Amino acid sequence: MKIGVFASSQSDDRETVQAVFQLGKALGEKGHTMVFGGCDMGLMRACCAGFYDGGSTAVGVVPDCFRDTPMFPGLGEILYTRDIKERKAVMIGLSDALVVLPGGIGTLDEFFTAWVQRDIGEFEKPVLVFDPFGFYEELHAFLNRLEAQGFVTREALDKLTWCTTCEEVVEALR
Repeated sequence: MKIGVFASSQSDDRETVQAVFQLGKALGEKGHTMVFGGCDMGLMRACCAGFYDGGSTAVGVVPDCFRDTPMFPGLGEILYTRDIKERKAVMIGLSDALVVLPGGIGTLDEFFTAWVQRDIGEFEKPVLVFDPFGFYEELHAFLNRLEAQGFVTREALDKLTWCTTCEEVVEALR
């Protein structure tokens, strides 16, 4: 299975890096391939290193504006796109499931794009949020508040799977 991973290229928080590495390793050991932004920094690097440590490979999807950014060494494949919008489309299109890791505005953009597409029926792929240390706790509460106030349906919220452990992610992808 190809797992699209949305993650920060910025964070080097030790605890989060270790959790993300372990997630990548667990998914790599199951024979999954990682599809991600290709970057050799932050949580992108940690997750990809985990996939490789688990015996698997990865595909980097890189917009032209990031051609000079260091890419994870030894990527199985690098696909270049015109821009971020095309990168999201290619990553989502290649992936059988999507996992959102902690991240900033780019990761949130990818998360909401995937969730909206899943909600309106453009695909049926699982969309999982990996939140080992409560990074997305306030976002999760806010989304539930939106549902309570009638802005988001329970059905839309149920199209997301929130996971706090590697084991929960692996189980959700079975």
